[in-house]
Amino acid sequence: MPLMFPPHANRTEGIQTPQLLAQKLNNRAAFLIESRSYGKSIAVLVRALKLAQRYHSDSVTEERNDFELYSLESSLGMAEDEYSSLMNKEKEDLDDVRQKSDCEQSPFHHVPCERGCCAGYIYQRPILIPGNYIEERRYIGLHLPLIIMCNLALAHQLRAISMTASHCENDGSSLTFDRNTELEKALHLYELADQLHVNYLQQQPNSIVETSLEDDSRRSIGSIRFKMVISNNIGEIHRSVGDSAKHKMCLKHLLSTVMSVVNREDIHLDASVLDGYYHNLSSIMSTNNCADAA
Repeated sequence: MPLMFPPHANRTEGIQTPQLLAQKLNNRAAFLIESRSYGKSIAVLVRALKLAQRYHSDSVTEERNDFELYSLESSLGMAEDEYSSLMNKEKEDLDDVRQKSDCEQSPFHHVPCERGCCAGYIYQRPILIPGNYIEERRYIGLHLPLIIMCNLALAHQLRAISMTASHCENDGSSLTFDRNTELEKALHLYELADQLHVNYLQQQPNSIVETSLEDDSRRSIGSIRFKMVISNNIGEIHRSVGDSAKHKMCLKHLLSTVMSVVNREDIHLDASVLDGYYHNLSSIMSTNNCADAA
């Protein structure tokens, strides 16, 4: 059964509905990703995804206009202080998780990857559900499995990188197999998340919910951020496995999206993220410049 864009769920106090629990598990897994506990984060996210899918199967139909709209901008455009606050909350809740000393530095997604075995930039900030959505028991429809799939893909991709970074001089077949398996899983999950996003966009013209221009703008900005993340990270997977044609195709899509937003005042891109995108785009940008000069 295809996933549907569901209306409100029951908000009875004290009841952990499948979607609410899935939201909490997603944020817990995000902290585990930041802590580089990729295996644990994957296990938590798999459980969260099953709960999110169960919610879609079991949800009761209610009036569509009772649905509280959610935008990816609420998560992808989340301010650093709010992001850090949510991460600190997860750290306090997970008192059995011990961060290693090298994880007590700046967040992993801000640390540039300089080793030859992982030279490209990956958007490494896991996607959090805003705290007010969890506290007020708001529901976010197709966005929940989409976010969980993105974080699950990121966990697999970063685990593949950690394998490579720890064994850059190891040419054993078992390492190559494990690494490629992780990258294949990541690619598949990114593509599924991208398709869910397309499904969501296709549903919007049929929605009977009246929205403001501000809501429409936030949804548009959130979609743009999402497209950049997906294009960049999928492109890095293709680069890692040596598929230059697909890598270049992803970079072209990323370049067109980045160029369309750099001069917009309503979209603020973090400087470190934008630098990372430009780092990956430098190869095709220099090629284009040389072609123009010729």
